[in-house]
Amino acid sequence: MKKIFNILIVMLTVSLVVTSCAIDDDAAIEANQAAAKLVSFEQPTFVVESSATTYNLPVAISPAAFGSNYLLEYTVNGQSASTSVTGGQAAQIPLDVSGTGSIVVTLDRVSVVGSEAGAIDQNNKTTEVLIAPARDPDALQLVLTWPDADNNDLDFFLTDVDTFIVDDSQTTSAGEDVALPNSEADGDYRVFVRDWISAADPIPFTILVTHPNGDVNVYTGDIPNVDFQFNEALTIVKTGSTYVITQLDPTVPL
Repeated sequence: MKKIFNILIVMLTVSLVVTSCAIDDDAAIEANQAAAKLVSFEQPTFVVESSATTYNLPVAISPAAFGSNYLLEYTVNGQSASTSVTGGQAAQIPLDVSGTGSIVVTLDRVSVVGSEAGAIDQNNKTTEVLIAPARDPDALQLVLTWPDADNNDLDFFLTDVDTFIVDDSQTTSAGEDVALPNSEADGDYRVFVRDWISAADPIPFTILVTHPNGDVNVYTGDIPNVDFQFNEALTIVKTGSTYVITQLDPTVPL
C-alpha cells in the first residue's frame, strides 16, 4: 500500500512539472508573437521657417511610446547618426536647420532596452525637412532644392514674360535661390529649372516660396535628364507686393 502511495505522489509531481512547463511555454509563445511597435514619420515633408537654427523632428511610435529607453539610428542626407530617447517620452530627432534647402532623414533601426520590440515602418521611414527662405517684406523669395546634389546639379531662373532674366542662380551648391523684388514692374513672370548635368532621370525637385507677408508655398515636380534644357515650373502674376503663383508641367521645355 505504501508503495502504491509513493507511486501516486511521483505521478502527481511529474504532472505538475509538465503543466508548469506548458504554461511557461505558452507565455513564451505569447511574448514572441506580440507585434512590434512601429516607428515611422507621420508626414512625408515638414516645413521649417528659415529663422530657426535647430528643429526637433517628431517621430511617431504606434501604438504608444516605449516604456523603456531606446536608441534611434538614422541617416541625415546620407550621413549616419543616432539619438537616445528616455522611455515614455515622445521621440524626436534633433536637426541643424541653419542652412537652406532641404534635409532628408531616413530611419534605419530602433533598439529598445528590455522586453519591448520595435520595428521601422518601411512605408513611412523617410521624410524631408524643407527650410523655407527667409521672409523679405520687399520681395518674393524662391529656393530650389533637389536630392543627391553630389550627382545632380540644377540651375534656377526667374524671367519676365519675354524671358529676359530678372534673377538667376547657377552655383554648384545643393540649392539655388532667386528673388522678385516688389520694386519690379507689375505683370507676368516665369520660373525655370535647368538641368546642368545630372545622373537621375527624371530629376525630382522642390521649390519653396516665401511671400512678403510671410506665407509659404511648396511646389514639387520632376524634370527630364536633358543637359542644359530649360523647363518652366511656375508662372507668377505680380501686383505690387501680392504674387499669384501657378504651377506648370515642368517636363515641357522652353
